[in-house]
Amino acid sequence: MPRRVTIAPAAAEGFGRARLWLLQPGSGPAELRRWEALREARRRLRDHPYLGTPSADHPGLRQLVVAEHRLIYRLVPDTGDAGTAEDVLILALFGPGQA
Repeated sequence: MPRRVTIAPAAAEGFGRARLWLLQPGSGPAELRRWEALREARRRLRDHPYLGTPSADHPGLRQLVVAEHRLIYRLVPDTGDAGTAEDVLILALFGPGQA
């Protein structure tokens, strides 16, 4: 069941920083693949909200590790079942070495 994926302002900033870093002049094909993997993960959450695992650092939230980045998100509501879970709210995107 497709659902709405919303990106919080802090996550939008994280995606913007990741884009600038990964696609800076001189970046190679590996960095482009990492950027595409982050974009694809965002799209996949629409159909597979339980793709990530419960976050040990952020109780009540889930995390998805993609291309050395951690995507932190919440299901609203988190019913425990992909068939009945509603929307996905992406709260943050942490790059390598970030909290």
